[in-house]
Amino acid sequence: IPFTFLAVIVCALFAAFGWQEGETGFFVGFVIVDLIIFANIIFRPLCYVFDDDGVTLCYLFFPKARYLWKNIHSITVKVDSGADTTIWDLFLSDYFKLDGKVEGKHRFYMVGEIRKTVRTKRLLEKYWDGTITGYLFEDIKGWWGRRRAKKQRAVKQHLTEEIVPMEREARARARKVISDLSDRAALRGLELRAEYIYITNDCEELKSRPENGYTYTVLVEISYPGETDEHRIVCTSVDLLRVRLGKTAYRGVEVRDAISVLKESVMDALKEIETNGIEAYCSRE
Repeated sequence: IPFTFLAVIVCALFAAFGWQEGETGFFVGFVIVDLIIFANIIFRPLCYVFDDDGVTLCYLFFPKARYLWKNIHSITVKVDSGADTTIWDLFLSDYFKLDGKVEGKHRFYMVGEIRKTVRTKRLLEKYWDGTITGYLFEDIKGWWGRRRAKKQRAVKQHLTEEIVPMEREARARARKVISDLSDRAALRGLELRAEYIYITNDCEELKSRPENGYTYTVLVEISYPGETDEHRIVCTSVDLLRVRLGKTAYRGVEVRDAISVLKESVMDALKEIETNGIEAYCSRE
């Protein structure tokens, strides 16, 4: 932070010199650089507070961002490549990207990025029950981890005490929405069918829980009763949970607004079918 403030002051001095000498381009260039550096100060966390429940990202002017460990689906090491770099990524080299739900209101600057240092690495690995990905030579580490896990699988199974109730609760909420919308579909001679599947990180669809990370998804089919022609069946799917393997157990994170997205998705499909017919909807797909 002190270095960043120093850079702001130096650029401001160069900009003032350019203005005084009548060098407009020189002045504008350093003003832009100054704004970029200042944006980095504003939008980047000043510090991180780790505890048993989660991590808090503290900002200079903005409200804090709080992430609970149980609501973080994955943590990945990122390196700015320039392809998807934002304006305040320019001064952040390697960082940890938290993929999960932030507590409270989600604001635009809460992107879940923590500067990669020896200390932050040690604390993340200490508190978060998962495997950080994206390190150099990750493929080699992954291969070795899978090889070791295969040997241990016979004597060590991941616990499901946490994830089974989460799946059951998510399934119950989805069933209620589908049940409510089934009455509307029935008035148009349609029926709704729901199936709950496990989608692996390799996009493989399974009926039973896999031995690695997965997404718990509800697949809804809308058709006339007894319809078997896949070209006359409308399908929509919504992810309910994102699940990873912790050190000893499956750990799940609820997908934000999954139930409302499910309701909206099915409602939109029913409205279009009511207006244009199921054939028109399927031909558009």
